[in-house]
Amino acid sequence: MVPLNNDLFIGFDGGGTKTIAILGDCYGNIISSATGASTNLKSRPQEKVKAVIHELLEQLLQLENTRIHQIKGVFVSTAGGDREEDRKRWEQWTLEYGLQPNRIIVENDAAGALTAGTKTKDGIVLIAGTGSIAYFVKDGMGKPVRSGGWGYLYGDEGSGYDIGNQALRMIVRSHDGRDDKKEAFTSYILEQVGLESPEQLITFIYEDPYPRKLIASIAEHVISLAKHGESNAKAIIQHAIDSLVELVVSIIRRERDGNAYPLVISGGLFHSAYFKEVFERSIRIKGCHIPIISPKYPPVVGSYIRALLQNGEIITDEVGHNIDNSWERALKNV
Repeated sequence: MVPLNNDLFIGFDGGGTKTIAILGDCYGNIISSATGASTNLKSRPQEKVKAVIHELLEQLLQLENTRIHQIKGVFVSTAGGDREEDRKRWEQWTLEYGLQPNRIIVENDAAGALTAGTKTKDGIVLIAGTGSIAYFVKDGMGKPVRSGGWGYLYGDEGSGYDIGNQALRMIVRSHDGRDDKKEAFTSYILEQVGLESPEQLITFIYEDPYPRKLIASIAEHVISLAKHGESNAKAIIQHAIDSLVELVVSIIRRERDGNAYPLVISGGLFHSAYFKEVFERSIRIKGCHIPIISPKYPPVVGSYIRALLQNGEIITDEVGHNIDNSWERALKNV
């Protein structure tokens, strides 16, 4: 059957290290994808971010030889997207490219992750990756409620960066004699990052072009060590998880009906079955018994679904089936 409607929709997921965009039709068929550099306006110059956005649009439209007028909806899920100044920039740069969609919606980077888990606009989402944030939205509530997301300089508790930073602090305090010796912990972490002694950390960290990302990458080694029972690593992971639980619980306390919605857990830390298990156990201990969803789609697919929803499309079983059958193929090279 030949589709009767040739309207197309674009979803963006703008992360701190890369940006992914996908193009799909109103029937849930994801046609193509494109990937580019970070579009985080708090860490990159405006002109470079604008250039990445235009490059991604160029890739999407060239791949399928589509016409600009077919693009009826664009949804952007990006760090800082709930700040008015960042939202206006994204809208302006998208229009400057020549797109004239019915709607351009720019939201926080949690929005795509939420919809990737629920296929709706409603619910609570907790992201634990390089940074951390919890975010609650329900239809008609107005401004979403958020907890966390304050950035690595004075926030991001429970994030990959936080875990990596705690590990480094533990290593240097032990090395200085300011804390008990933690030889097994120290030697394992240093070995995993290719170092022989704590003295090498200064050059290793401070001369890296992306120290925040590098520190966050240490989290996977701490999780691995905790999984095998090392007490210092377990303490760091439990402290991080307690911080993440606090983000969710704070939202439920502020919103009377917050516990009536599911919790979507997203971000790189939850790729670890061990981390996920400890989190789920910890949040239940706190008396929070809401359903917990692990998305089967990446956040960019959630952004595409939001583009459909924002333009009045209904996510029927058939549309959902088409998304299931097309997203992995479209994103295989991303």
